[in-house]
Amino acid sequence: MFLVRLALIAQAACLAASCDAAPVKQEAAATRAAPSLYGGWRIVAVNGTAPLRFGTGDENPPHLVFTKATYGGSSGCNGFGGTGLLVGDRWFGDPPMATQQGCAALTAQERAIFAVASGGPKVVLRGEEATLTSAAGALRLRRDAALAGDAVEPRPMLLAGTAWEIGSIDGRPVGELNRRTPARLRFDADRWSLDAGCGALGGAWRQEGRAVTMSVTTKQPARCSPTLKAEDDALRAMAAAGPHYVVGFNRELVMGGGAHWLTGRFDSAALQAASLLGEWRVASVDGVAPKPTPRLPSVAFGKAGYAVWDGCNHTEGVALVVSGQLFTRGSGMSTLANCAPDSLRHRVPHIVGSNPRVAKTADGVALVSPNGTLRLTRLSQRPFGIGEQLGLRGPRSILLLSPNGRLTLKPGGKFAIDLACGRIEGDWRGGQPARFSPDPLERTAPRCDQGPGSDAFRLSQFFTGNVLAVTGPNRDIVLLVNEDRSLSGRVAD
Repeated sequence: MFLVRLALIAQAACLAASCDAAPVKQEAAATRAAPSLYGGWRIVAVNGTAPLRFGTGDENPPHLVFTKATYGGSSGCNGFGGTGLLVGDRWFGDPPMATQQGCAALTAQERAIFAVASGGPKVVLRGEEATLTSAAGALRLRRDAALAGDAVEPRPMLLAGTAWEIGSIDGRPVGELNRRTPARLRFDADRWSLDAGCGALGGAWRQEGRAVTMSVTTKQPARCSPTLKAEDDALRAMAAAGPHYVVGFNRELVMGGGAHWLTGRFDSAALQAASLLGEWRVASVDGVAPKPTPRLPSVAFGKAGYAVWDGCNHTEGVALVVSGQLFTRGSGMSTLANCAPDSLRHRVPHIVGSNPRVAKTADGVALVSPNGTLRLTRLSQRPFGIGEQLGLRGPRSILLLSPNGRLTLKPGGKFAIDLACGRIEGDWRGGQPARFSPDPLERTAPRCDQGPGSDAFRLSQFFTGNVLAVTGPNRDIVLLVNEDRSLSGRVAD
């Protein structure tokens, strides 16, 4: 966990992206000169006072760096980083993680910087200067291009089929001592709900990029304590403002709108996801019903397998549902019926194969991905199965695809991943899930590019911790999943 926290700090402070990060689109020339919070800033005043720093050099000035999903920097003593986003003229961030060097006289300064940066400050930009002001105080900043790295923005995590345990509202811990259950925010395919404040809130919702439109249709109870009523009022105001959100490196949530915001963490135990086991009719593709055919398009799922009938051809493969997300690996085999072209039909297997989230609907489930949405209604409870094998067993060699490498599971609890430019080694334990513990990259892959976007970094991250696996019935194709990431492979021995 400590290594994960350090990775978060480094990511925010150095503007590194997650493995699935996509470059930020370049702004048009006409707007590029407009003042922007994104980039690097020297802290020139903390609550009206020039900041202190350790030593006499300029190697660690108090500074802040902002991206569209993170913030970080240095207090002049410790490095820190967190998740956040800019909504209008407000910066909403979670409390930062920081290194633990003793700061002596800088301790009060550090606390003040953290309190303002994570306190929902209002941002005022004036050319090359900025002011961040919150209830905790104010920071005055001056832009310093030397502190800025490459601007990257992680792809938004889809909210459909997710659940979150809320930790704070407007920067304050949620609830009272007599709260019976944690405050949880859930998003089904069409409805959202939040057990917090004076009672349950909820309504219809939809998502476009990082923006969320939320209606509130539940009423506030007549009897409510002042503390819980304040939470309830803040959540209603945030929902009415059309909030934006970001999900961080460790799947922490920051959502804000208007003058209000909440923070939370992904709660897989509370997902209550609908089971996919059985056969389902495709009711619609992005809201459009398929054309009538003798046998309507359908999908079927088993414990670790899936099949798709798109109205013309049949495909199948292995599948795992992890924390409300469907991961698939096709067998590569498909029937080849000569059917009339139908763009809607072709999208059915494409969406199933795009790692969609599984969300409840009023009459079934929806598979929601950036490539589209399938709405499914149940045809039968009979699960689909093709003799898949769950878990990893050694010795075995697997050819990994994208990024390319060769995973060798050795006797004695050792593994190795051979790359074009080096090797990753470590310990592993079989089963479902398998457990991997790689050695440090700098010792095992000295010739490889080890930056956050490199194959070595991505594979080392993936093979850290628990990895779920399924192998196809012919002992050929392999699907590996670690939380919200997946790798495909083929058995090589």
